Amino acid sequence: MEQVRSIAKELLIKKGDDKSVGINWPQKFLKRHPQIKTAYVPSLDTERAMTQDHDILAGWFNLFQSLKEEHEIFAPLTTAYKSHVQRITRLEASYSIGKTNFLEIYQQARHEAITPLNIRKA
Repeated sequence: MEQVRSIAKELLIKKGDDKSVGINWPQKFLKRHPQIKTAYVPSLDTERAMTQDHDILAGWFNLFQSLKEEHEIFAPLTTAYKSHVQRITRLEASYSIGKTNFLEIYQQARHEAITPLNIRKA
């Protein structure tokens, strides 16, 4: 009920009204609007945790890793990324790769490596 009261207060403030919401207002509001109901919804994290099977997940990741190695799917991207990093580190000795830098380098490498020809080869 506190959430309903809080939302009502926010709406009043946005409307420019400085009135306060009464202590019984949420209950009266729900009585006036019976189509609105409160319900307990279990968190998705709990449901996901109950359905996860470590062996199945590990099997999928192992299959992905073996396919990746067998077909060298990401080899062009890895090569291009390493090339960009080496070029930058030669120019700047104290260069460190953070999130922003990683994304910039990755985007350049991806554009260079993921070509229609490389996709067909995989």
